[in-house]
Amino acid sequence: MRLSTEVPFARAARHMQAILGITLSRSTARRQTLAAGYVSAIGEAMRACGGQVPAGWLAGVLHRLKHEGPERVLRHLHQLLARFPQAQAHEQMQYLEKRRGQMQYHCYRQDGWPIGSGCVESEHKLVMQAPMKRAGMHWKRSTVNPLLTLRTTLCNDRWEEG
Repeated sequence: MRLSTEVPFARAARHMQAILGITLSRSTARRQTLAAGYVSAIGEAMRACGGQVPAGWLAGVLHRLKHEGPERVLRHLHQLLARFPQAQAHEQMQYLEKRRGQMQYHCYRQDGWPIGSGCVESEHKLVMQAPMKRAGMHWKRSTVNPLLTLRTTLCNDRWEEG
């Protein structure tokens, strides 16, 4: 019985994706706030080691990250870490390095994707996570994106467009 409900469900979701131009193969909101927290913590660690970090340093680094991408920012942070090595800052740098591909904020903005904030994260929990984590729920990879497409369409009040 379960297989018979999955086929129309997936078909309906693909239909909605095509009409609305949505795809959930990548997250609809990118979390710049997490990256900002790690960059800030690295700056604080540099200050704690005696490094001179100008007052507007964080704002400038985050502006470059948002508008130019992570390459220049990560190079800059590596240079700081080479001058002022600190274990905690290295852990935070590893976190940022692992997520280099996810910090392409300038590309996301060019494509019209929103850049996440606390509000977006909160909505993500309500719209995406809550229905997926109910008691007894089990999901296959092949049905998660179609489910989220339908859920997003419903929550954005765009059902009639489908």
